[in-house]
Amino acid sequence: MGNESFSRLIENCDFMKRKLLVYTLIITLISSFVGFNQLVEGSLEIEVQQKNLADFQIPQFDNTVIITWDGASSKYMDKYLDDGSLVNTLELLETGYRQKIRITSHKTSTDPGLCTIESGYGPEIHGITYNMWGEGTIKLSIPDNLTISERLKDTFGDEVKTGLVFAWGLTDNINWTYINQAETRGSIYDNSMSEIDYLIASANLSWQPDDPESRAAAYHGFDEGLGMYKSPVLTSDYLGQKAAEWIPTVKNDRFYLRVHLTQPDQEGHGYGDSSSEYKAALKECDDAVGLILDELEDANILDKTLVMVGTDHGMYGTGHNAGPWPDVADDLNELVYVISHDSMRHEESIAVSQQDIAPTVLAAMGVDLSLLTPAYIDDADTGIPFWEKTDSTDPSIKIVFYKTDKMDNFDILSNDIEIKGNFDIKLDIKEWSPLRTATLQISDNTINADFNSSRRVDWFDVNPKDSGTGVQSLIFTLIDPFGNEATEEFSLTLKAPSAFWISILPILVISTVITLKRKKR
Repeated sequence: MGNESFSRLIENCDFMKRKLLVYTLIITLISSFVGFNQLVEGSLEIEVQQKNLADFQIPQFDNTVIITWDGASSKYMDKYLDDGSLVNTLELLETGYRQKIRITSHKTSTDPGLCTIESGYGPEIHGITYNMWGEGTIKLSIPDNLTISERLKDTFGDEVKTGLVFAWGLTDNINWTYINQAETRGSIYDNSMSEIDYLIASANLSWQPDDPESRAAAYHGFDEGLGMYKSPVLTSDYLGQKAAEWIPTVKNDRFYLRVHLTQPDQEGHGYGDSSSEYKAALKECDDAVGLILDELEDANILDKTLVMVGTDHGMYGTGHNAGPWPDVADDLNELVYVISHDSMRHEESIAVSQQDIAPTVLAAMGVDLSLLTPAYIDDADTGIPFWEKTDSTDPSIKIVFYKTDKMDNFDILSNDIEIKGNFDIKLDIKEWSPLRTATLQISDNTINADFNSSRRVDWFDVNPKDSGTGVQSLIFTLIDPFGNEATEEFSLTLKAPSAFWISILPILVISTVITLKRKKR
């Protein structure tokens, strides 16, 4: 090999080395960059997760006030909040929100509802399965140490004062001559009475027909024909005043105040939920809320106090007998609560159960739920704090309906049918909360739902031309906020409507023929 060839070989080797070095550097830089990115992304992900965990804190309040309006319809509570009729309760929404609460463990009646609110358990644990009202009913009470009052006292002692303002007889000081109720009637609160520092109830009155205080306080006046009061119920105004009077005496303490007002239920049974009497009863309850809020504001403790305004069960017409959710009677088992502080809201804004109220209040007032038995585990019989609510059940598609422009009513969608022209789709479903996504897939076209709730999903004016005609698969997919998924598939024939000119072509042909014949004449 000559010197010149050898020199060229050396140069080529040097060039290859340099090229290899450059490639190596490039690869190293790329690898480092990717690795760095992955490291940063991983670090950021960990940081975000840690930040979220660190930022989440259980809401804490010195005091809690729960005010329930017996038989308050969710439909009409929403309506009268929206139109401004319930002005005092509406004030709570300035810092709070509306919470949907479902009855899931019992029928929609007062005694099991109140026991569930007070304990956080269903009837399988607290034992109250029906309304203990009327002649011959058996005395039943919430078992010892299950109520909010008892557990607050057990945890904090006299550091927390407890009050109960109620429209029922809670002791034996009743003149039974004038009340249509057997003497065996006991209070659901009998076992917790020793933990109540302040008690106001109808039983504190003599209930004599000639007693001015009884006459003024009784919601139903004395019935001369029956010779008795129809019901031992006090007015919301009276009870609201009694509750408000107590607040200044405990403003320097921590306290739990429980108020139950029965007027809406009485007026609902008597006149119906759409009546002026029922609306007036709701407004009187709202006035009682106003009296309590005024005292909390005057004491400068409203921001330290969790206020919940809701109901034990709903009302539909003149009745409220229904099964627990998902019974179709939403007006009865889906309740509206107004919560004074938005910090209580679940991050997914989902519905909660009636048995979730007690553990939410206890946790927000600083009670360690892990020390309580039976444990709150969010099963069929126990609750859990609002912010810990989860859902592991897939959405359930019960039935699918469709309707075209040519149809008067919806019909059931099934395989192997033919749909001509634009159409609407309606799915009846069961889902704990409004869906995160609901889509209809036709060929390559994905159509998002126009409306979805926990009961129904709708698509309006679906055009076959947008997705393809002929035999098509319609695939419905529902995904809830927790990632649970349900799908349903149908195979059917879609046909686009005839074009306008094609549809009127016979008319045009006939008109043309007639015109030509006339011209020949």
